[in-house]
Amino acid sequence: MVDKVTQANKKIAAAAAKDTAKKLAAGPVGTKMMEMMDVPSFAKGLTPQMLIDLAKSKKIITPEQQADFKNRVGKDRTALAQFNEMVTEADEPRLAYKGQSPAQIEMLRAKGLTPATSINKTERITLLKDTNTLLNEAAAMDAPKEVKEKTFIESMRKKFGDFADNPIVRKIASRALMILNAIPTSVDFIPMDLLEEGMNMMDAKPEMVAKGGIMNINDITRPVGV
Repeated sequence: MVDKVTQANKKIAAAAAKDTAKKLAAGPVGTKMMEMMDVPSFAKGLTPQMLIDLAKSKKIITPEQQADFKNRVGKDRTALAQFNEMVTEADEPRLAYKGQSPAQIEMLRAKGLTPATSINKTERITLLKDTNTLLNEAAAMDAPKEVKEKTFIESMRKKFGDFADNPIVRKIASRALMILNAIPTSVDFIPMDLLEEGMNMMDAKPEMVAKGGIMNINDITRPVGV
């Protein structure tokens, strides 16, 4: 009788955990996370000027606004922020220009791919895209977080050799897959500012973890870089 009650309780707990994960993924935190997981626009071959022209062709901005944004980009740091806000409010978030996250910059620096030049551009894009792919593949596995993390590291080693043992790679694997274990969906590279400052459960105090350790949405930092 006790065993049946225990099994029933476990099923209820498991169902509740899945429901919580779904709500987190569908709620404002999950939405914000997905927005921040996009790969940098430059890695997609997109420039601010191209996106501004597309926004104008879709009649999201006027010719005057198009000229204003193109003139201010590179001079006024608020230009892209204002442009991104406009296209997002127009339900065209794909036109927003995405900069590089702190984790991406740290990874590129660790790989010796900074400063950014035309010579190392292909290698920079390859590193970011391959990391995205391997992280997605590990996250999609029906396996414990430890197995996903090990798989990601081994896959990185096949692609990039000993660089897989770099602290930033292992940090990404540990923090990212910890979150993706609860929200198993295909994602792009996760910025470290989100993982460290927002949902840093690994470094949280026991009492915080006991309460759920979920961050306030206002604590999430925007990606940096243009």
